[in-house]
Amino acid sequence: MKRIINIFIIILALCVISAPVSTTVFAASLSDNAVITLSGEITEQEIVVKAYLRQNTAINGMTVEISYDTSAMTLKNIERGSALPLLDYMTTNVETEKGYAITPFIINWSGDENDNSTGILVTMHFTVNETANDGEYAVTLITDKESITYIDGGVKTKSALVDGVKIKIKGSVAETIVTETTANTNNTSKTILIASLSAAAVTIVVFTVVLIVKLRGKKAWTKIE
Repeated sequence: MKRIINIFIIILALCVISAPVSTTVFAASLSDNAVITLSGEITEQEIVVKAYLRQNTAINGMTVEISYDTSAMTLKNIERGSALPLLDYMTTNVETEKGYAITPFIINWSGDENDNSTGILVTMHFTVNETANDGEYAVTLITDKESITYIDGGVKTKSALVDGVKIKIKGSVAETIVTETTANTNNTSKTILIASLSAAAVTIVVFTVVLIVKLRGKKAWTKIE
């Protein structure tokens, strides 16, 4: 019987390893942290990356920095999105010879009341540098620890959970763009991610556990002739 149990454990392990894993999701719903996700697309002329404010319990101030590799890409333009309409919007001065390519590039939202809206924060437009080396390059938003403020009997602070996109460049041309599976949290730690198993793997887990319990339970009984 012990051998049977071991066989089922091995089968279970193989099924879990081979089972497809669903898209990772934020565990941010367990807290009041703001959640920002990024997605993008490649056009003939540029790379377009949109930042979405997915979770927002209350914000009256927020500051982010655009993080990308300036040796591979150049930031050409930023458009304000529909999120946080009650707050004032300010960016690093673009009225210089560098324009939007000045670094670091900071974006700030601020106001006298909380804004609970969600939606697109900003849309960023990049071009690939002619001298860009082949490789993968990340784009994300950096937030300092407790960089978000809100009003609750006074001004309080909280954090933002932010993921990013990764752009594959070859021959000075952007080929693919995908969402990174890890995320930037407070500019230091990674966002907690949850990977769910397929329904088949879950079924196997339940079946195996029940079977093992039944087999072990039989040990306590003695057959009476």
